[in-house]
Amino acid sequence: MRVSGFLFIFAAINPKTKMKRLLLLFIGLMAFWHADAGKQVMNRVVVAYVTAGTNDVPDPTLMTHINYAFGTVNKTFNGVDIQKPERLRVIAGLKQQNPDLKVLLSIGGWTAGRFSEMAATKQNRAAFAKDCKRIVDEFGLDGIDIDWEYPSSSEAGISSSPHDIDNFTLLMKELRRVLGKQKLLTIATICTAKYIDFKKCLPYLDLVNVMSYDMSDPNKAHHAALYPSPISGYCTGSEAVEAHLKAGVPKEKLVMGMPFYQKGRRQDAGVDEYLRTGILPVGYTRQWSDVAQADYIANEKGEFVWAYETTRSLGAICQYILDNNLCGGMYWEYSNDRTGEFSSLLSKMLLEQSTTVGHKTAALNTSAWQNTEWISVVNAPIVTGRADQVIRAADGANWFVSTIKNEKPVTQAKWMTTGLGVFELYLNGQPVGDEILKPGFTHYAKTKRSFTYDITEAFQKQTGNENVLSAQVTPGWWADKIITPGDHEGMIGKKCAFRGVLELTFADGTKQYYGTNCKDWKAGIAGQVKHAGIFDGEAFDARELPGFATPEKLSTPEVNSEFTGEIVPSDGAEVYLRRDLALRPAMAYIWQGVTGEKQAADKKDIEYGKVTIKRNYALGETITLNPGETLVVDFGQNTSGVPCFSFKANEGTTLTCLPAEILNDGNGAERRGMDGPEGSVHRRNLRIQNTGIRIDYTFANNPSFVSYYPHCTFFGYRYISVTATDKVEIQRVESLPVTSIAKGLEIGKITTGNDLINKLISNTVWGQRSNYLSVPTDCPQRDERLGWMADTQVFTEAGSFFANTDGFFHKWTRDVRDSQSATGGFPGVSPIAQYGNEMMRLGWADAGVIVPWTVWKQFGDKAIVDENWEAMERFMNHINEVKYNHEALVKENGNYQWADWLSCEALETCINLAFDENWKPRPDAIAYWNYLSACYWQIDAEMMRDMALATGRDASKYQQMAEAAQTYLKQQFLNQNGTFKTAVLNTMQTPALFALKNRLVDGAAKERMIQRLRQNFEEHGNCLQTGFLGTSILMATLTENGLVDIAYELLFQRKNPSWIYSIDNGATTIWERWNSYRRDNGLGPNGMNSFNHYAYGAVCEWIWETAAGIATDTQVPGFKQIIMKPVPDKRLGFVKAEYQSAAGLIKSEWKYEGDLWLWNFTVPEGATAIVTLPGETTPKTYPSGTYHLQKKL
Repeated sequence: MRVSGFLFIFAAINPKTKMKRLLLLFIGLMAFWHADAGKQVMNRVVVAYVTAGTNDVPDPTLMTHINYAFGTVNKTFNGVDIQKPERLRVIAGLKQQNPDLKVLLSIGGWTAGRFSEMAATKQNRAAFAKDCKRIVDEFGLDGIDIDWEYPSSSEAGISSSPHDIDNFTLLMKELRRVLGKQKLLTIATICTAKYIDFKKCLPYLDLVNVMSYDMSDPNKAHHAALYPSPISGYCTGSEAVEAHLKAGVPKEKLVMGMPFYQKGRRQDAGVDEYLRTGILPVGYTRQWSDVAQADYIANEKGEFVWAYETTRSLGAICQYILDNNLCGGMYWEYSNDRTGEFSSLLSKMLLEQSTTVGHKTAALNTSAWQNTEWISVVNAPIVTGRADQVIRAADGANWFVSTIKNEKPVTQAKWMTTGLGVFELYLNGQPVGDEILKPGFTHYAKTKRSFTYDITEAFQKQTGNENVLSAQVTPGWWADKIITPGDHEGMIGKKCAFRGVLELTFADGTKQYYGTNCKDWKAGIAGQVKHAGIFDGEAFDARELPGFATPEKLSTPEVNSEFTGEIVPSDGAEVYLRRDLALRPAMAYIWQGVTGEKQAADKKDIEYGKVTIKRNYALGETITLNPGETLVVDFGQNTSGVPCFSFKANEGTTLTCLPAEILNDGNGAERRGMDGPEGSVHRRNLRIQNTGIRIDYTFANNPSFVSYYPHCTFFGYRYISVTATDKVEIQRVESLPVTSIAKGLEIGKITTGNDLINKLISNTVWGQRSNYLSVPTDCPQRDERLGWMADTQVFTEAGSFFANTDGFFHKWTRDVRDSQSATGGFPGVSPIAQYGNEMMRLGWADAGVIVPWTVWKQFGDKAIVDENWEAMERFMNHINEVKYNHEALVKENGNYQWADWLSCEALETCINLAFDENWKPRPDAIAYWNYLSACYWQIDAEMMRDMALATGRDASKYQQMAEAAQTYLKQQFLNQNGTFKTAVLNTMQTPALFALKNRLVDGAAKERMIQRLRQNFEEHGNCLQTGFLGTSILMATLTENGLVDIAYELLFQRKNPSWIYSIDNGATTIWERWNSYRRDNGLGPNGMNSFNHYAYGAVCEWIWETAAGIATDTQVPGFKQIIMKPVPDKRLGFVKAEYQSAAGLIKSEWKYEGDLWLWNFTVPEGATAIVTLPGETTPKTYPSGTYHLQKKL
């Protein structure tokens, strides 16, 4: 954000302020307000090809190198002809604007010949090199780039010779000799790394620019896909890099190319119309391939017809460069970047690295807290009234400020902090740390997490220097509705508070501690944030100064004694902005006015009509929003996140941004569940759509574009609706994902040859990112966002393949322990919150055992078992005493069970099939609940046995308990023929699945149950009917019981209910309901209808373990012993899985060639794999290594 520092300094002057304080404040303000502060140039490169064919002059700050294209070998083979030499002088002159810029002449290009003749003789090579040196000196260039396409090949229509490859090496040697070591010599190479002897050439070369584009027949495939896929060409970007690495090109010289142009099936009539008009014909759609990481256009048949680039695809390439530590990126060519956003993206991602003041470090000794007090603002507003009648949290941001004067020279500074409410830290006006939404969601009374930062680098260290420490605290996680039950008076937390201690280590080795107190700190309601809450959103007034710059608003604080629990260091589940996943608009339009409205006496017959679209905006265009108009932006992906704007408007203009998951459709018909005209955003499913989940931003007096995103909240959305009180210009808007799955925690990637299954995987990954946010929430969008226990336990294993969730669950299982009841019961949500706190709900309470067991199994982590053992034992003793009987636990469970939540079967709870007309549980429902809870009793006991064995505890108790539970289940609920005693259970899928999973039937009885289950699926058109609990065990249980054919039918099923049904209806994340939206009928119940619920993504556990064949062994957990038993299906096309397990990198990749199944797999060092081939039953043990197997299937 750019604001005049001097204006604010004069506004903030206090007559009693000393000049040195004023200077410090000025420095802090400038660091705080300038968006481009705190960035440093890395050693990576961005190489831009700039051609002679245009007059465009690039911004020289956006690249490190310009290769001017082209020069050519002259007709006498002994020199260079330059295209438009006067333009080359202009480009070379850009070095005056950026002295670090390197400008080279690129010689060659497609169809540029005479290389073979020139390089064939020593005399010609010497003359050519001499002329290159002349040009470099005459034009003030930094070197030469050779683009010979390609030595020994006439593919480009040029002459060639078998000796070209050797002569190319000799040419490089001569050029280096003549140019000298101070000038650059670079080359452009084909994606396959052919035609050049790199090992011989590399000593002479500075950079190798890989042309990782034009890698396909453009009529058939994408020419610049990043990864292999059904739409990719003969080579991809990642394969091009691998080819060059294999050829010996080191990463520090390897520059990955990318196109700034479109390419494809030009003879296609639809493409021709698109190129002429810029508008896609009816039936043609823009598509994104998660596998290829590429954008393309498909025709009405869904076939690839046109490749084009976006910031999403180029961003993926940039991220690949960063992830693989390559030297940088190159692009062809600059003039195609009409809006400048492509070159800006490369500069931002590859050349700029955001630096934060301080970095998270180990906590100080707990004794340091003795030097501190919780402090609050004396006059902070407090919410009163019954919580369910209170609309919003208290207004204002709480600021806490202190100035520390160094008594001696400082060698190290560490700041340990925590807050009651969401807090942000500042040192001398600069934000501290990358973590956001601190301290996170924990048990309100028992635990607060602390964040310690080493701030030495930014600390003023000399004797007598002053440093200003400040913190902003808003009500989130403490004094807002997310943790407050409806019947509570006011909010759980009355006032926000801050607590911290600064440890200074002096040059003489002594230490001094400076803690929060009422003597040395000032506090007040101040700053730009006028209102903030987790559900409420954020109101921000840019006309204000931050609290550290307004001492007149601060006064002596008071001690806060509300929290008496334990402060523990944060060590998992921290929350981050994922800027690397930033989403740009897929669609943006302005609407004003409505047509087609239909009024009716009965609300269900009302139709709100359809919006009138005034303007559409392409990506990169500046958007102008006028009063009375509404801007709708579609980011193309549902996520938890915050919108980020670069915008400007007149002072006092207020912009309102309303996030939403979906758009209204169907002429805005109420009978379809719509809440507004077609084309407007739908917000009724948020439940507080009129009072919360919003941004209100008021502009300051600033003629420049400023940047803003909310810091004190987060949303779940795909769309935003934006209005303003005066004209606003929006230069850029993007969606920044917010998650506890930091980039470095993502450890697994799996792709297939089926785009629908890849979309299902992508939806699962985005659902996990969105809902693993401090706690494993159920949904990120509505006024809920709680740590629901069943959602968590059913997905834990699937999630552990995509991300390292070990630390995340160490944090959350403490929340679970904090929430455990005195009797040993676990609640429906952890930490306890506004609702869901009822104990002993089957499938939910069991997460207290299932999650530690899963984390132990997946990561080989015994510590999580030890931490939770006592709590798990108390729980197990509790359920064992009463056989997990619903009626015996009615005082805890409230005579209600969620059971197989949102299933399509009899006795489903949500739609009240389990209750009679007096809202009492039906006898059949109680029998069903007791059956399911006893199944979990057995499952839990077996897991306890496993964990006891692993940690040296007595496992016999739990082996006996599991056997007792199994015997009880057989006697109480099953007939000897394998049918259920409660007849209705025989008509359902979930009871049978649990019976098979728990081994309750065998022999003929088991066969009859399997047959009934097969018949049940057939009667339902091969559609599942299961809910949260049944779906979690569905696919594995079918596979283990000879029904893998049914499992695959369910995976590929497109009818409702199914996974792909939601994809066909537009899902970009996993939905809460199987039918959250239907194109034919509209929305599901708005009172509870999330479009970002991850639980049903549990199917990916099966995709990893069965389709890819990567599973761990509970006997040797943490993938030290891998169970590899892939079950392929041709409809998948291929499977490629890579998993960075606790034991090392595991790979599994298979495909078909006719009836021949080809499988490559890798076992990491120190691990073994128990391998069973498809159709076989006898396993074979493989030690570490890479293997290539095949079998005719």
